[in-house]
Amino acid sequence: MDPDVPVALAGDSPYYRLQSSICVDEELDLLMLFGGFDQDDIIDDHVYLLDLKANKWLDSRKCGIFREGHSMTSLSSGSVLVYGGLAVDDQYHQHLAGQNAVLNGLPMLIYNMVDDVWTSPESRSPDNGSRLEPISISRHSTCLSRDRSKVYISGGYNVVIKEEPVNDLYCYEFATNKWDRRTFVSRFDHFVYESGNKIWSFGGLSKQMNHVKKISMFDLDNNAVGELKLSNMPKMLTGNHTYLKISDHKVLDIFTSQWSLDQETIKPSIGLFDLQKTKYIPLITGSLNLLTKFRWRHFFIHNDSLCMLGYPLTPETNDTSYDYRMTHLMKIPLANLGASTKTDTGSTDVTLLSSFHRLYNHNSFTDFRIVAINSFTRPEDDNDMYERSDPINVHKLVLITRWPYFKKLYESGMAESQLNEMFIPEPVGWVSRLVEYFYTNSIDNCTIDEMSGLLLLSEMYELSELKSMLLSQIYADGFKLNTILEIWKIAVYLDDPILRSNCESFIFQNWGKLVKTSSFKKLDKQYILRLFEGLDNESKIVSDEAMQRKVKFDDEPLSTVSSTYRRVSSRSPQSIIVEEDDPQLFSHSNQTVDEEMDEDDDEW
Repeated sequence: MDPDVPVALAGDSPYYRLQSSICVDEELDLLMLFGGFDQDDIIDDHVYLLDLKANKWLDSRKCGIFREGHSMTSLSSGSVLVYGGLAVDDQYHQHLAGQNAVLNGLPMLIYNMVDDVWTSPESRSPDNGSRLEPISISRHSTCLSRDRSKVYISGGYNVVIKEEPVNDLYCYEFATNKWDRRTFVSRFDHFVYESGNKIWSFGGLSKQMNHVKKISMFDLDNNAVGELKLSNMPKMLTGNHTYLKISDHKVLDIFTSQWSLDQETIKPSIGLFDLQKTKYIPLITGSLNLLTKFRWRHFFIHNDSLCMLGYPLTPETNDTSYDYRMTHLMKIPLANLGASTKTDTGSTDVTLLSSFHRLYNHNSFTDFRIVAINSFTRPEDDNDMYERSDPINVHKLVLITRWPYFKKLYESGMAESQLNEMFIPEPVGWVSRLVEYFYTNSIDNCTIDEMSGLLLLSEMYELSELKSMLLSQIYADGFKLNTILEIWKIAVYLDDPILRSNCESFIFQNWGKLVKTSSFKKLDKQYILRLFEGLDNESKIVSDEAMQRKVKFDDEPLSTVSSTYRRVSSRSPQSIIVEEDDPQLFSHSNQTVDEEMDEDDDEW
């Protein structure tokens, strides 16, 4: 399966169900889809398994367990913890449940994907004798502890009382079957994960039915509750937010509209919460075809890729009234988003990297030379006459350890390995920075020209960690008027749809300013024509004054505009109010925003 290209799934694809849940077993390469209700409010009691290696849906399994608004957590060896949700256990459904009738009303279940067996673990109260049975809650959030010995269950709606979201934080220990309860935040439809012995909470709705913009934290050591505010936060968008943990301090924020009909005005987007940098970083903005031509319903991380499950859009698609089968899967390597999990530490041992760093700038014991082009610019493709640069002395051990391409070249016995010299027909400044990266695992103090060159080299030599590091830095710094065209040209050359779409979104939103820059005046005619390829039939040129009302140049992502919003479902307690704004202000990327805030929320 090619990255960034949706693939049609084999097998009998299931329909999308509201309030269904998924989880992935990394060991078995299986995705489990379960629960939710259809267009007639009928809850689906089938288990659907997707083989992520074969890209094929396996035969569905009818289980007689009815759930919606539940959570699912992958444990090990094919076991999945299914907790809470709105269960249907009346006489009719008990009859349908068959042998699983006794389990149907229980809040905590474990399903084994290998054996197709449902069980329910016993639970006990704390040692102090107080009775603490698990309550039935819906639209809550769960996460495992780092050692996977406990599961934490946060918030949600009490399915019996249904008055407001609860602020309970439950902890269940698998080895002892014991429960513990503490107090956190009142949330539902949110996301939690554990890191550093703290529980972090993102998004969701508060008891006032407002979208929560702040990040909350619960310290498991002392029961303290705190908040974290990030810089560069966008306005809260009305629609679906999916949060995915990719490392201890990085969380993806994936936004999609509630209905496919809204995608004309509410563009999907992907951003990154970086808790280490205390910053929100936009990763995908604008009208990327990979997002807008499909309706992506479920998102998950698998093999260091962002995976999306959904169906293609057609002019007849109307998922406000009808359910559609999830027939397609797309995998975007996290490196292509600048969000790879490998860049946090790199694939090379930290101690070894420290030793390499000390070798940098020292010619002692060097045993290999790299020669580049003695030029500040890249030569034309048809120009094979180069002025060679002075050699860059390096250590073969460093390159073999850090550069898979060089290792293959050296082991092949080619001329370079015999002569101990390699020629790279690229500007010497770029190649010098590449060598520095191999020694230091750093791109600090790189200019935009050097970063653009390294992007090209990372693609040429399949250095995904370097590419991720570069894109992360570019997105974190934000696009600038005087350098955006340089990055865009590299994106065009590399045929990178995500980077190109992001660049073009910024270019067209800042068109009035951009055309006055010296970099635009120097742009070749062929590139200007390529630039306009990204526009659709409805694109317009708007005045610079209109843009200034909504865009703060070079500082933050595009402000967004609002339109109408539809209710989620008759089962949902959610009620959203949005304001009308000027829908024609941006023809390239119009979005819906929800300006409502919690009473205790501060402005960013």
